[in-house]
Amino acid sequence: MSNFPTKTFLITGVSSGFGRAFARAALADGHRVIGTVRNEEAARAFQSLDAAGRARAVILDVTDFDAIAPCVETIDRESGPVDVLVNNAGYGHEGILEESSLEEMRRQFDVNVFGAVAMIKAVLPGMRKRRRGHIVNMTSMGGYITMPGISYYCGSKFALEGISEVLAKEVKDLGIKVTSIAPGSFRTDWAGRSMARTERSIADYDSLFDPIREARETKSGRQAGDPDKAAQVLLQIVAADNPPVHPKPVDRSYTGWLTASCTGAQAMQDSSKRIALVTGGNKRIGLEIVGSLARAGLCVLLGARNASLGETAAGRLRAQQLDVRFVEVDLARPDSIQAAAGTIDGESGRLDVLLNNAGITDPADASPGKASIEAVRRIMDTNFFGALSVTQAMLSLLRKSASGRIVNVSSGLGSLTLNGDPAWEFARVKLIGYNASKAALNMLTVQLANELRDTSIKVNSADPGFTATDLNQHRWLSDHRTGRGRSHPSRVAAGRWAHRRLLQCARAESLVGARA
Repeated sequence: MSNFPTKTFLITGVSSGFGRAFARAALADGHRVIGTVRNEEAARAFQSLDAAGRARAVILDVTDFDAIAPCVETIDRESGPVDVLVNNAGYGHEGILEESSLEEMRRQFDVNVFGAVAMIKAVLPGMRKRRRGHIVNMTSMGGYITMPGISYYCGSKFALEGISEVLAKEVKDLGIKVTSIAPGSFRTDWAGRSMARTERSIADYDSLFDPIREARETKSGRQAGDPDKAAQVLLQIVAADNPPVHPKPVDRSYTGWLTASCTGAQAMQDSSKRIALVTGGNKRIGLEIVGSLARAGLCVLLGARNASLGETAAGRLRAQQLDVRFVEVDLARPDSIQAAAGTIDGESGRLDVLLNNAGITDPADASPGKASIEAVRRIMDTNFFGALSVTQAMLSLLRKSASGRIVNVSSGLGSLTLNGDPAWEFARVKLIGYNASKAALNMLTVQLANELRDTSIKVNSADPGFTATDLNQHRWLSDHRTGRGRSHPSRVAAGRWAHRRLLQCARAESLVGARA
């Protein structure tokens, strides 16, 4: 229990998710909590949280606007004045805008915006009279960035963000505090039973939206963010003398609000902890790099295109008490790249290390006269255009770092000098798609290093060598001194030699535009 004065919280939507976590934390801290629920069963369940009777449930639908003010008056009369209003009630709507009805939009705004405003208007007269009070509005990362398929939801959260900011200015001289909290990927029902989903009807949107819907459903309930940890930070914000309107991880007036994921070491709450994104981080070299950077004290975002594989890989590392979180990023999909950048921006506001590791080969790749043009395009789209797109999307975040790093995982096969040397041990490897993609990536490294030479961002390229990965069917470099193959490394340890070189680049303090 804290040493802060006991307060009366009014929290909407306490049946599950953030609302339930906030209520439990406030009760454990010695506060009184009035929570709104939708039915008698939920009311009984909520009131059972506290045997001392400090948990009181009221049945209220926040879209029943005429009932809200009388309800708050009753609370004031029977339980005392409301010190803290937490506007938590809300839900997500998922659907392509053209396919979604206006009625669905009205319902989304009635709950997420008009319900919240009605609650605010009901508590403001008492708070204004007492010259004290705190209004906390739960918005969303979707109130800062947009993603295809949740236009109504993002619109409602953008609206609540704007309302919160204006309200804070209007009541700042009346002793009333306003805080807008924008969580991202937490383990709540938001993407599960609480989400309203519009039926699909227009095939033109299939290729864009179907993978997004599938990934969201797959991730539901498996997100890295812990609502209970978020609830502890909420209490710190409420207890602060001067809480921020828009909490950021770098604010030092409290221990930090992690806008999307309260993970292991909670790096995003610590502005001194470096944040790294590794693309293709769910296996082999990428996975080794992720683990090594995390062991070196970084908060690592494990980028992968497959949500299930990415979450599984990140979960295994978190089980080792490493600060690793999955971020979906598909280099072949610009919308996925932009969404990843938006997620990182919303969660941390910066990126310290970008490691462009993701890459592919193609069985139809061959010498120039035999290679499939489509195969070459696929390789270039991922290995070069994908890396370029990710770099461009992350540059603004890297510029916010005190010492940004970009490391491009290249290959000797991209060297024009080595390709032209008939004595080179890999001179016979003529794969126009893969070799050209790495040559292009090398040019990106050189030109980007020159472009950023007057900034704090350092750009490096690293060649892991012929390391056992999916790209070469897990083969290993033969020992040219004996003619016998080296023993095959384990799948976990395959990239350890290579990752040391990459780790040096990622942590380098002096290399600028260097080849590792």
